Amino acid sequence: MASVNEMISEEQLRIRVEEISHEIADGMGGEDFTIVGVLKGSVVFLADLMRALHRRGLCPEVDFLTVSSYGESTESSGAAKVLSGLHQEVTGKTILLVDDIADTALTLQHARDHLLSLGAREAYTCVLLDKPARRRVDFTPDYHGFSIQNVFVVGYGLDAANRHRCLPYVAELKEGDGAE
Repeated sequence: MASVNEMISEEQLRIRVEEISHEIADGMGGEDFTIVGVLKGSVVFLADLMRALHRRGLCPEVDFLTVSSYGESTESSGAAKVLSGLHQEVTGKTILLVDDIADTALTLQHARDHLLSLGAREAYTCVLLDKPARRRVDFTPDYHGFSIQNVFVVGYGLDAANRHRCLPYVAELKEGDGAE
């Protein structure tokens, strides 16, 4: 059985999302932009980030992409692919691509390149968690919440085979004798 051990509390998440919203508001210089969330992992972070951006006077458009390199596994397949696309035109727009984690960075790089190929003027990236130890491509997110070690995490939208997304904090998932 697997157990979860809290790593980043609800309060730490709340504070850091507010800080990121300041960084984005300053970095975007007041220009209009569209947030594109990577489903499904980004949903909780994206919702909190949108509300924090609103408190900064920003109200970006929102769209979603489904991109995956994991499927049902806890290991990346090494090949990211767009599973479902946008509902809005992105040509000439500035995009803020939001995802839960930059792990191998294959998904983020592929999604960013996809948006640029569709004609986005610029595509910035924002992740809640950055795990540089697992990078398989040369990629650094433009904005990130927390840097973490090479552990498997769940909660706050992150999952293990579609479980644990609803946890209000980020936790390390450990295999062993603990209760779920």
